[in-house]
This record gives sequence, C-alpha cells and structure tokens, in this order.
Amino acid sequence: MPLTVKPLPCVNSIDIKSGSVCDSHWVQTLTPPLLQVAGPMGELHGSHQLYKRTRRHRTIFTEEQLAALEEFFQCNQYPDVVSREQLAKQVQLREERVEVWFKNRRAKWRRQNRNSAEDNITGQM
Repeated sequence: MPLTVKPLPCVNSIDIKSGSVCDSHWVQTLTPPLLQVAGPMGELHGSHQLYKRTRRHRTIFTEEQLAALEEFFQCNQYPDVVSREQLAKQVQLREERVEVWFKNRRAKWRRQNRNSAEDNITGQM
C-alpha cells in the first residue's frame, strides 16, 4: 500500500516580535513547507508530517569576482576567516560563498595536479 506525499496549503506565519501574521515572501521561501503523508485513498496521516528542504540557488560569479578570487588563491589557498571576510566584502559576496569557493577551488587544484602527474607517468613509459 504505497503512500503519496501531498503539500499542505500555504499557512501564514506569526511574527514573534509583534505577534502579527506575516505573508512575507521571505518568510514563505525561508520556511520549509510542511508536508503530510496521504494513503492510497487520500486520507491524511497527521503523525507522519515531514519537512521538505528548499534548495539554495546556485551562485553565478562575475568575471571580476572570479578574477579577484583566483588572484587571492594564487597567494593563499587556505585563507583564514578574517581574510575571507575582507575578500567577501571586496567582491560583494557572503563569506560563506567565498569559503565554499575556496573549498571547491582546492579540490579542482588537487584534481588537476593528480591528472598532470598521471599524464607524466604514462608519458615516461
């Protein structure tokens, strides 16, 4: 007897500070929608409520941002939090995005080094 998942209708949230009901776009997009599990006959099982996470949009870096990030990476592959915050402010990004960019760039750098080392070994044989 397979179960299907149906989203609940959008429910307004309550602003804790003022106690008023909010219809804000930000509240609706940042709050994960509540789901209820429905059986094959459409009945709802309230005890099986699940949360569905909303995905963050992928950051699209400008050429100027990438140039600044790459230049900094050439000097320092492991910047501390203060350096990342300064760089983030300079390129107008959140520090978290800069941190993830460096993590991904280090992975790319390791992959490139591994591939070039493998090419050198196969070229010598």
